[in-house]
Amino acid sequence: MVQHRSDQPADQVAHDVMQHFGPDGRVTIELDFMRAMSLIGTLQLALRHPTLPAQIATHAHEIIGVIKEQIAVTDAIAELIELGFDPNADVPANEGQRCMYCGCSEFNACPDDGTGHPCHWVAANVCSNPSCVAKWVNDGAGEEIYSAPHREQQS
Repeated sequence: MVQHRSDQPADQVAHDVMQHFGPDGRVTIELDFMRAMSLIGTLQLALRHPTLPAQIATHAHEIIGVIKEQIAVTDAIAELIELGFDPNADVPANEGQRCMYCGCSEFNACPDDGTGHPCHWVAANVCSNPSCVAKWVNDGAGEEIYSAPHREQQS
């Protein structure tokens, strides 16, 4: 059961919904394709939770259905959406891209410089951490592909 703050009782919330959204409480949301797919995927993951209440699961399925009607314009998109219901189709997090020098991954980036910003990929298996790039260049693989960024000298 949802707890309401004492300064906003359930009756006030119901009144606000009627006033702002009308008697059916309908809300219209516009999403680009990738955000729609992200929302579907998030709902599909939530549906796997063992203690998800049945009413919320029903709402999640309805939302997925409404979005699917809008974006499943090809069989491939429809099939991709359906795959999200199958846990066997999941890509395990530990099978992502890894740096061959420091071992960081898509899901566990290392800091790429003294600022602490996360690294990014400079090649299929090399991150932007200066020590990794130096090893890569030293190995002869990155000499022509990567040129390290430089800072302009300040006067």
